[in-house]
Amino acid sequence: KRKMLGDATSTQVLRDLEISLRTNHIEWVREFLNDENQGLDVLVDYLSFSQVVMRREQLLNREKSASLDSGLSRSPIRRMRRSNTVGSPRGLKYNTKLNMGEPRDDVHVCIMCLRAIMNHQYGFNLVIAHKHAINCIALSLNHRSLRTKALVLELLAAVCLVSGGHEIILSAFDNFKEVCNERHRFDTLMEYFRNYEEFHIDFMVACMQFVNIVVHSVDNMNFRVHLQHEFTQIGMDDYLERLKNTESDRLAVQVHAYLDNMIDVAQLLEDSETKTDALEKVAELEEELSHMHERLQEVEEEAMAKTVELEKQLSEANEDLQEIRELARIQEHEMNTLRKVVNEKDEESRKRQSLLDAKLQELELIKQNLEAMTIKKKVQSKYRLPLLNWTPLKPQQVKGTIFSDLDDEKLMTVIDFHEFEELFRLGPAGPISRDPTVGTPKLLKKLKKPENISLLEPNRLRNVAITRRKIEMTNDEIVRAIIMLDLQKLSLDMVDILLTILPNESEFKAYKEFERNKSNIAVLTDEDKFMLQLCKVERLSQKLQIMSFVGNYHDNIHHLQPQLNALIAASMSIRNSQKVKKMLEIILAFGNYMNSARRGPAYGFKLQSLDMLLDTKSSDKKINLMHFLVHTVQEKFLDIINFEAELRFIEKAALVSLENIMTDVHELEKGMEISKKEYQTRKERDAPIVLRDFLGSSEEKLKKLITDVKTAKAAYHQVVEYFGENPRVVSPTTFFSQFVNACRVHDP
Repeated sequence: KRKMLGDATSTQVLRDLEISLRTNHIEWVREFLNDENQGLDVLVDYLSFSQVVMRREQLLNREKSASLDSGLSRSPIRRMRRSNTVGSPRGLKYNTKLNMGEPRDDVHVCIMCLRAIMNHQYGFNLVIAHKHAINCIALSLNHRSLRTKALVLELLAAVCLVSGGHEIILSAFDNFKEVCNERHRFDTLMEYFRNYEEFHIDFMVACMQFVNIVVHSVDNMNFRVHLQHEFTQIGMDDYLERLKNTESDRLAVQVHAYLDNMIDVAQLLEDSETKTDALEKVAELEEELSHMHERLQEVEEEAMAKTVELEKQLSEANEDLQEIRELARIQEHEMNTLRKVVNEKDEESRKRQSLLDAKLQELELIKQNLEAMTIKKKVQSKYRLPLLNWTPLKPQQVKGTIFSDLDDEKLMTVIDFHEFEELFRLGPAGPISRDPTVGTPKLLKKLKKPENISLLEPNRLRNVAITRRKIEMTNDEIVRAIIMLDLQKLSLDMVDILLTILPNESEFKAYKEFERNKSNIAVLTDEDKFMLQLCKVERLSQKLQIMSFVGNYHDNIHHLQPQLNALIAASMSIRNSQKVKKMLEIILAFGNYMNSARRGPAYGFKLQSLDMLLDTKSSDKKINLMHFLVHTVQEKFLDIINFEAELRFIEKAALVSLENIMTDVHELEKGMEISKKEYQTRKERDAPIVLRDFLGSSEEKLKKLITDVKTAKAAYHQVVEYFGENPRVVSPTTFFSQFVNACRVHDP
């Protein structure tokens, strides 16, 4: 039963109650809501009564407005006053008796009282459990004040988020539909949202937030689609298209949240069909992959068998190689021995030749001194006879002696040598030799035919022989390919092989001396003949270097360009990153907070100091400063939480060596200069087409690469100096690794 409370109006009583509920201790609130006082029942009952009075007033006001519009009243001021009066004399008398305030004010303050009650868990649970409380709150949406509407929607949204609250809210709006004779549920809410008398941002945001919660807090997707369709029917989608470009950030967030969470059934159906096709394709690919796995296993088995066979062959080849090396060692030893013997024989031969020359001179002298002396014939005995150990005179010593008049040959027919031979014979006499060299010294024996000679050292000769066998071309073909810089015939691998056996200065001089003496080339080994032909090629080393440079040029360019691109992109992204700047600012703040009292404030720090963030531990040693820094960023600086997304290609830049790049580019410039000189030298005669085409297509690429090197170097120097480091001391690996490590720690 409603009764008066002194001179205070109902509105004032409700305001005092709201203040008490909001400011008093929780025990006072519990006492107000207990079974004895039943404060919630009284409050809900009065709210329901006030809503009935308010609806009655609104109905009468609409009827009077319609009558006034028909011309029943001529004064606009009178129309306004009459529209604000209580509907009937009986109602006015009743309200005056109870000392009631304005029903609209009472409804608003009742809602504020309910909000104060719902701020406590105990009161919140009682409101949800009450049979009529939520229905009354929902019916308060009919209040003319947009501020009241916004407050109602906030309370309903809070209820919707708790367990079981969603069903209660939908039930309340079903009741709203029945009481207010709505055609569709939420019609009135949508009408207020779409056709407002004045734009009230809090109401618009609260309304949009409530719709988001009602539609998208449901786990059942089918039910969510149903609710979404329910709002679509009352014009929500069309209206949101107009609100998408609203200037209010708060309202835009809620609008986009609704649109982003919308379930497009048509799109889902299309995705489902696409998924079916994709699953069929996946099945086909899995089957194909299974076959590929089987084939891979077969290939692996074949490769394994082939590997085993190759390993066997390699083992046998190694054994053969060991035997060949041992044989080569023996042959080398024998060769050295033979050279030593040959040298000794040469020395002996020279001595014997000298002796022969002396003998010839002596014989010539004897011939001159004994012109009248008869040359005695040799006597051939029948049997071998012992030698007489006398000391004979030389022919020149006989002159003027008694022997000069003696003629022993005439006694040969007189003396009987037959018996003599029978008595003194040593054995049967050998046959008479017709060889004019018989009885002469050993030096007159026929010498063996000499072997091929080499101007190379033994090890060098062996290396050249092994290398030469790897190139299956004739000497002339090799020389011709070198002169024409023909990489089609002489592959890059062959060029690299030839560069290892180029004649050195001493060998070059030896072969030139050999040619200058017009010696017979046929006596040289095949390896020496090959080296001799190489020595005849003008600028041999330069031509081979040009061939190697041309063959490797494009690979070198393709190797260097990605490194330069990574260095430029990483340097510029770090230099321009505002999030990195903010992150360092936060770290500086932490450091000064910790150190400035004892060491004074710092104005910056070296990047290597980032490692100390991991070493600075908490008191319980469970976390370090980096952990706390990440936590702080996640709590306070959400705009930089993903700062690593702004840092591009830093991992690749950390692998770049700027010094190696500069060296490689310098080598490319040097190779290009040599190639241009070679072309200029031969331009008027026999300049190879290969060299001309290469210079025409590659020179611009090198210029671009050099420009990129300068850009990369400048960008790197700028970013390193920007962070207070010395680019001459800090390498890209060291510099960018600091950021890579920081990103890994920040985003594990």
